[in-house]
Amino acid sequence: MRKIREAVLAWELESRWSKDQILTAYLNTVYYGAGAYGVQAAAQTYFHRDIWQLTLPQCALLAGLPRSPVGYSPVSDPTDALQRRDLVLTLMGSQGYVSARQAAAASQTRLGVFDAPPPSQKGPAAYFVQYVTEQLIRRYGVTQALEGGLKVYTSLDLRMQRDALAALKSTLPAGPAGALVSIDPATGYIRAMVASTDYRTTKFNLAWQAHRQLGSAMKPFALAAAVEQGANPATTYYTSQPLHLFLGPGAVPPFWNVSTFSNTYAGPINLVQATWQSDNTVYAQLALDLGPRKIVTVAHRMGITSPLAAYPSIVLGSEVVNPLEVADAYATFAAEGVRHDPQGLVKVVFPSGHVDRFVSRGRRAIPAGVAYVVDKILEGNTRFGTAAALPSYYGGIAAGKTGTTTNSADAWFCGFDPRLATAVWMGYPQAEVPMPGVQGATYCVPIWGKYYQMVFGSQPIADFVQPLRLPVYKPWIGHHAVASPQPTPAAPSPSPSATSQRPSAKPTASPSAPPTGTPTASPAASPAVARSPA
Repeated sequence: MRKIREAVLAWELESRWSKDQILTAYLNTVYYGAGAYGVQAAAQTYFHRDIWQLTLPQCALLAGLPRSPVGYSPVSDPTDALQRRDLVLTLMGSQGYVSARQAAAASQTRLGVFDAPPPSQKGPAAYFVQYVTEQLIRRYGVTQALEGGLKVYTSLDLRMQRDALAALKSTLPAGPAGALVSIDPATGYIRAMVASTDYRTTKFNLAWQAHRQLGSAMKPFALAAAVEQGANPATTYYTSQPLHLFLGPGAVPPFWNVSTFSNTYAGPINLVQATWQSDNTVYAQLALDLGPRKIVTVAHRMGITSPLAAYPSIVLGSEVVNPLEVADAYATFAAEGVRHDPQGLVKVVFPSGHVDRFVSRGRRAIPAGVAYVVDKILEGNTRFGTAAALPSYYGGIAAGKTGTTTNSADAWFCGFDPRLATAVWMGYPQAEVPMPGVQGATYCVPIWGKYYQMVFGSQPIADFVQPLRLPVYKPWIGHHAVASPQPTPAAPSPSPSATSQRPSAKPTASPSAPPTGTPTASPAASPAVARSPA
């Protein structure tokens, strides 16, 4: 029955197409090995030139490959490939396509193939192409995705892609790798996806497949959960101090010891200041008062897709995530609390003319008022907090949060404006290797700032729009919270840790009041305190 169906299909095809058309379609789609579909791709892969530039022996090699691209691979099995090529040449000579002398001369040449495709074949978007190919395979299957003659339109902005790669590679120090993902908050379309690694030597996509701890870049999700529960960040106070917390009977371990990154403490501070200082001790207490389950729920609603264990340490970024999902979750902040699934495909056109269009329909993850309050606090963080070096690189509207994990094995900066959300990660791909002196502000903030400067320059950017409805606050009752100081005592202001390295000096602005748009306390409620690098 299979042979009968094939014969009917062949008859129908021949009734519509000429022999040349059939051969052309075959040569443009057949697999030649090494990831090359179509004869032009095969010529570029094996010989680093176009098909019309190939010599007779090179053409003969390609002609012999479709029967068994793996068995006759000129890279992994050059002996078998050579024999197959010479068989093609012999047959061409015996059938009069070339002279016997030409066939004999061609048989004396070496294979002359390259071990890897030329760099230009993958270009600056190699990892994004890999990601999109995986999405096509998941949706249509291997055969349809790779051999179906599809025309694929993607969301990538090639200029942003090149700018992201340039910012990443020009800023990272020798040794660690980095990745960057940018998402359009209004649509979920992926505009840039890059890694500092070389696609020719490693196919592991750091921007999508690497799962690493998020560090303090997890704190905005706890802040959003608190605001959603009715906490006013300007009037909700916790004491910044070393903690030895009892987690309850049955907990393993039963106690949780928490300190700030720099071992400096500010005393009673509100959530605005605690966010700017990235104070671990304040956020640890907030996590216990909220309950870690609420933090996990908000993070998942906003775009984090990796499983997250609901332990109190989740607030300090103890669970692993990847840059793509983090960029998507921060894009939800930028989109006034509406989340779009990240999307690399725009449309796929089939040979029949049928078109599949890909539109990510947004759904509300958090109230717009909650998103706005967090946005403005994170905007303040880029002027007064751990990301205060950002204006040295980019002067436009920006909000974001740094993240640094234990022993500085991972560093992050996740930031956004109303048009674009971007997550930047750096670390060692193979293992959690300490990076002495490195924090989220050391390299990730400059990478983000340089990238946005290249993309947007001095373009005027509208600030975050205040929604009609802001959160309705209620007295925050937490076991670990403290009453607002009346008046607020001046907190100690020791210097930040000496290991806080930055490529250039920070702006000298100091925190005063919470950002515009956030319900404010009196100016005295914002003491000048040291920032804990994180």
